[in-house]
Amino acid sequence: MCGEEHPPIIRNSGRFAVKDLFLRSHARPLRIGIRVLENVSVYAVMLVVAGVMLIPFVYMFSMSFTTTYDPYKFSIIPHAPTLKHWVYLIGESRFPRWALNSLLFASVVAFGQVVFGSMAGYALAKLRFPGRKVIFIAILSTMMLPIQVTIVANFFILKNLGWLDTYQGLIVPHLAAAFGVFLMRQFIIQIPDDLMDAARIDGASEYRIFSQIVMPLIKPAIWALFIFNFMWGWNEYFWPLVVLSAPDMYTLTVGLATFQQVHLNDWGLLMGGATASFIPMFVVYLILQRRFVRGIAMTGFGGR
Repeated sequence: MCGEEHPPIIRNSGRFAVKDLFLRSHARPLRIGIRVLENVSVYAVMLVVAGVMLIPFVYMFSMSFTTTYDPYKFSIIPHAPTLKHWVYLIGESRFPRWALNSLLFASVVAFGQVVFGSMAGYALAKLRFPGRKVIFIAILSTMMLPIQVTIVANFFILKNLGWLDTYQGLIVPHLAAAFGVFLMRQFIIQIPDDLMDAARIDGASEYRIFSQIVMPLIKPAIWALFIFNFMWGWNEYFWPLVVLSAPDMYTLTVGLATFQQVHLNDWGLLMGGATASFIPMFVVYLILQRRFVRGIAMTGFGGR
């Protein structure tokens, strides 16, 4: 009839339906292919970056087997390799003693930072006493002072105590630091107060609450702080250089510096010592890397 509207006539509908079915059937494999290509590209870039970063370490290890060093010739594979540097380091030098000194220094400092940092962090986060915020701000303000500002005062204090060239003089000044207190306080403050209140109702002392409730909950932060301070103690050069003068008391960093001469350096010996001092830290990090990453990821920096 003349007044009725007729639906539009769709031509070539079969061709469009086939095209739509073709696109739908190939869309999923296309997306998967693009995703795989993106992943391959990311991993390729990461491998290139990792390779570039590993070149200095590989070259350092290679140089430890060379007899002479030519600064104008770069070669990963040493010419006429020799083990004389490693034999001297392990059997004839004080390197093993220096390694033990560094291990003692780094381990005790890291353990002390965890103990005192967690105790101070718990007090500042969960205990209520006058001046708590002022004390916390004062502790944080010490982080703005470089070690060179207080080094002279610390040196004379150790001299008056008779602690120069001793393990206690090397270790005790670094058993506590503002960063450890800050890190632990920011982590502990996130623990619900209801846990501590319930323990107090049951008659638990503050020490029991701290040791049996708080400490197990902050293990990620404990591992992160321990690894941070262990790495710092192992690599620290300035402080041992100031307080130590006896060769048998040197740490690895100070001892390796004695291998340098005024007019001539045995680069093979220096690179061997640097490689030997790097390997323990690398092994420790490989063993504890999951705990370290978890501690960094879970540590909160939002306070109240």
